[in-house]
Amino acid sequence: MAIKQQLNEKLRDLRNLEFGLDVKKRLLAATKAQVDEKLEEIAALKAEIQELAQSAPELFGKKKSLNLEEGSIKFTTTTALEYDKELEDIIIEELKAMGYGHCVCTSEKLVLKAVGNLPPLVLEKLGIVQVKKENCAITPA
Repeated sequence: MAIKQQLNEKLRDLRNLEFGLDVKKRLLAATKAQVDEKLEEIAALKAEIQELAQSAPELFGKKKSLNLEEGSIKFTTTTALEYDKELEDIIIEELKAMGYGHCVCTSEKLVLKAVGNLPPLVLEKLGIVQVKKENCAITPA
């Protein structure tokens, strides 16, 4: 009888733990859904702010930034290098053969900062394109 009683107690404890876990999983799922919803709202509001800000470039001046009571908005331009990732091994070998081994790190990946400083003709030969991107940073106060 003592063993049956112990087994019953353990089964009850297990059931209670599993029930508690199920409740926590449901709460977590509901919280994740709420977080996802808020992230979507934030992204939409940032897009609205960016669109509104872009409609009035005269407010930003030469620095392309605007400080307001509730935060700041700043437009920047960045340059990224884009290339066909399937051709990376070929580009690495070409860079080495051309004497630009410093553009390749020891794990055989492109050093994009170094590659970005290469002459335009070299980039063109390798099929690498510099792409300018407009960025908008929105910082609440």
